[in-house]
Amino acid sequence: MGLKNIKKCFLFLLAIMVSITSTGCWNRRELNTMGIVGTLGLDVEGDKIKITLEVMKPAPGKAGSKAEGSAATTASYVQGTGDSIFDALRNITTKYDRKLFLSHIKFYVFGEEAARKGLLNYLDWYQRDHEPRRTGYIVIAKGTTAENLMGVNGGIEPTSSDYLAKIIDLRGATGKVAAVNVIEFLKSYYGNGIQPVTGVIAKVPKVQIKSKDEVPAPSEISAEGTAIFLEGKLVGFLNGTETKSLNFVTNKVKSGITAFTIPGKDGITSIEILKSKGKNSVEISNQETKLLVNVEVTGVLGEENAKVNLKSEDVIKELEKLSARKVKEDIENTIRTVQNEYKSDIFGFGQIVHRKYPAEWRKIKDNWDDEFSKASVEVKVSCKITGTGLSDLPAEVKED
Repeated sequence: MGLKNIKKCFLFLLAIMVSITSTGCWNRRELNTMGIVGTLGLDVEGDKIKITLEVMKPAPGKAGSKAEGSAATTASYVQGTGDSIFDALRNITTKYDRKLFLSHIKFYVFGEEAARKGLLNYLDWYQRDHEPRRTGYIVIAKGTTAENLMGVNGGIEPTSSDYLAKIIDLRGATGKVAAVNVIEFLKSYYGNGIQPVTGVIAKVPKVQIKSKDEVPAPSEISAEGTAIFLEGKLVGFLNGTETKSLNFVTNKVKSGITAFTIPGKDGITSIEILKSKGKNSVEISNQETKLLVNVEVTGVLGEENAKVNLKSEDVIKELEKLSARKVKEDIENTIRTVQNEYKSDIFGFGQIVHRKYPAEWRKIKDNWDDEFSKASVEVKVSCKITGTGLSDLPAEVKED
């Protein structure tokens, strides 16, 4: 056989192989046969696990409606109970007419009771099964069950999971919201010298302002705060201010507001944070441990009601000093609260000890959270105000 014929045979065989491997999709699933899950809620009932799912329900767009369009969706809610998560999910199929699609889950909501028993009891399924998203956020239903919060939507988004996702996306505006996904939680749990945290959601009453075209929702979701864990079990919560302090220490503050009063003056001064940089260290000397926190904040004057002379450099320096003092006090109070009430190093100081004092770490690593709770704390904060906005006078002051 000549070289030309060999080339022809090779191309013929290649064409057959390509046609075989590219014909159809062997695992194709039609959209109208799937139940696309947006949120998975988990609660405990005695020794059973109850799973609540928010399933997206595709709906045709309304004629002439630009707001909804052809992608408009609503959601249905289904539940299943079983001895395990896998068992509960399979039991849902006995009463729901769609094959569940779990790869689109945005949130895993755990009831507080389940979280206090320990999340690692439930996360084995997330690590083992190929479908669930490890990038989905973990949130704790504060003071209630996941079931009780499923479906609450106080915003504009068509589904509860989209509504909650938008709130999480806007977390940088305040610094008071924690956002932790499955991967980040497990990384902290299995890491040296740090305990995990997660986000929090709670149902709060909504102000009833009704327009002629709208029926107001009775409740809305607040995602303010942080859930604290110790050895994988929920031990408590931080409020919004404490969460912002945690984010200062862990270098996660992107924006937010620092509000304070000026001694001898009426009114509130507000600084809008533009940038924050945190650097932590640990010193161990004579078997005493000191936690060191250094935070640099840059911001602009957002609101001034104290009637001070903003044209004076001395006044600006005083505002910088007072703003730094407020941030410092909040950070100190937060660290002491976590040390005294929860004894859980959620800040990651143990990671610094692990790197800086490896020999010492080997001696104290099994009892680090106790060592953390007894350590002294030194916090330094500096603030730089780079602008006063469009006006250098308070609104109530008249200029000659």
